[in-house]
Amino acid sequence: MRPLRAIALDVDGTLLNHLHQISPAVAHAVADVRRRGMQVMLASARHVGSLACLLGEMRTEGLAVAFSGAAAARVHADMSFDMLFERKLSADLAQDVAQQALSLGLDVGWYGSARWYAPSSDGWYARESTILRQHPVVVPGLRGLDWAPNKLQLVGRSPAAIKRLHALRATLPPECTAVFSHDDMLEVLPLGTNKAAGLARLEALSGIALDEIAAFGDAENDIEMLREAGVGVAMGQAPEAVKAVADRITLSNRDDGVAVALAQEWLQQHLLASTEQENAL
Repeated sequence: MRPLRAIALDVDGTLLNHLHQISPAVAHAVADVRRRGMQVMLASARHVGSLACLLGEMRTEGLAVAFSGAAAARVHADMSFDMLFERKLSADLAQDVAQQALSLGLDVGWYGSARWYAPSSDGWYARESTILRQHPVVVPGLRGLDWAPNKLQLVGRSPAAIKRLHALRATLPPECTAVFSHDDMLEVLPLGTNKAAGLARLEALSGIALDEIAAFGDAENDIEMLREAGVGVAMGQAPEAVKAVADRITLSNRDDGVAVALAQEWLQQHLLASTEQENAL
């Protein structure tokens, strides 16, 4: 195994605890990795603006892979960012899927790189606003949006709605990829999008290959990243399908699983090897 040069952190369910906060223990562990000269990357279903805020909260700059791999940006210390690449759904496809989902009683978010749009600001949309720390631009029925989004997020708020969400997934056009980021949240993305592909595309810009990254995640949209990274670490609360592709399993996000994993001897040795290699150059 090659020395590790970076960590890539999923956000919700991984970097953040059950209160959607970065715990002091996790913040300290990530800062320690940075002090060693390692790159810290975020790899999330969130939009770039939200990831920039989280890096700012940790008082660091770095690379952010957004929309589960559909976009990436270099985030600066002042939380401004430069887009490095982005992929989008066609506007027509997005409108068709959004209207179908709304007709089934599902909630729908329409996302660009720094803003998100919703048919309402109540219910799930209010909760999403709290998590993202950003209110949506309200567009009734999402009609009139004629620009290409990076992703749609479809949400079922009841067991019956979740069943409809799964049924809708099976009928989506072949020109898109659909993956669950949570039991009740389906991400509709440009075809072939995943976090591993997003991180691999960054290699030409960062010089860091996938097998030089320790990746952390907890959901279906983390599977490719955990499987293809140098080390894949699944969170303790992750579904069995996610744990099955990981090299290691840590504690849950409630129990500071990221901090616990970063302190373990097996990972410390790989981080130390990377630091020693950099110092020798």
